[in-house]
Amino acid sequence: MTTTLVALREKLGRRIGDYREGTADTNATATSVVDTELADMVNDYYIGWYVKCVTDAGGVAPQGEVRKISDFAQ
Repeated sequence: MTTTLVALREKLGRRIGDYREGTADTNATATSVVDTELADMVNDYYIGWYVKCVTDAGGVAPQGEVRKISDFAQ
């Protein structure tokens, strides 16, 4: 069985509590993701984390796209 680096990071993140899942709402754009479930953290908390678009919601981002978070604001 082979495991990709992305899958390994996800599994490790889940184990150590450093992994979050959510659903972007309709205010997402091609350069930003909006998820109200992440409002429990302070501004800039997720800088340096990664976001992955698992499914395409209306052409906003390609499925499977992964990007590093450069800003987080409530």
